[in-house]
Order: sequence, then structure tokens, then C-alpha cells
Amino acid sequence: MSLDKIISDYESYHKDPLNIKIHIICVPLIILSVVGILNAIPVAWGPVRIGHVVCFLYFSYYIFFARPYLLSCFTLFAVLIAADFLLAKLPSQLYLSINVSIFVVCWILQFWGHKKEGNKPAFIDNKETAIHSTFMAPIMVIRHIKNLV
Repeated sequence: MSLDKIISDYESYHKDPLNIKIHIICVPLIILSVVGILNAIPVAWGPVRIGHVVCFLYFSYYIFFARPYLLSCFTLFAVLIAADFLLAKLPSQLYLSINVSIFVVCWILQFWGHKKEGNKPAFIDNKETAIHSTFMAPIMVIRHIKNLV
């Protein structure tokens, strides 16, 4: 399956302007919260934690399957990792609580956005591209941000 087909399929689940705005805000925040939740697990290799490894997996995907978006996605993830480093300076319980709260609230908003739009999220509805959908969300956000600028 080509990158253009995967992006087109993913974006077909996101036509409603409000749902798109919700995703532009919530997708980066969900990534930030997942990185934070995983980084709260006390396993590290120097300054590298589990959440950073997940970011590396995303970069690997973009290198092999979505190279045109590699630089934009790298920039987005770099900003999110920098934000996580700042948040990680908080007391550990507060750090984890903030990340869990962001995760829950943003997923609720995204599911509400899809309900308003009248469809399910792509990763639930389309089993053929479910794995790709996880990696397409940041690309969709970047594409929409570029359209705004």
C-alpha cells in the first residue's frame, strides 16, 4: 500500500473541521502524555527512557514508510520531547498525574469529535491500516498545520 493511499484513507476519517481542530490539539498532547507515562516507568539508559524509545520507533517508521514527512515529524517529536523534559522536573506523582489526565481528556475529546463527525477512529474501523493509522495521526496534524500557515 502506498503512502499516498494510507494518508488518503486516514484523512477520509477526518473531514469535519471541528474534529480536525480537536486532532490538531489532541494528537500532539496524546503523544506527549504517552511519552510521559512511559518515561515515568523507572527504567533508563542514561538520559534515554522508554518513551524516547517509542519516539525512535516512530522515526523508524517515518524513515522506512513516510520519508517525505520525516523532518516535520522529527521537529514535532523534538518539541514534545523537550516539553516532556520540562514536565519531568515536576515531582514524579504530579508528572504522572498530569500525563494521565492529558491522555484521558484528549482521547475523550477525539472520540467525541469522531462521534460528532459520525464515524469511528480509523484505527478501530479499518483493521487493514490500523497500525499505519497510529503513525499517520502526527502526519495529518502536520499537513493541517501547514495548510493553516
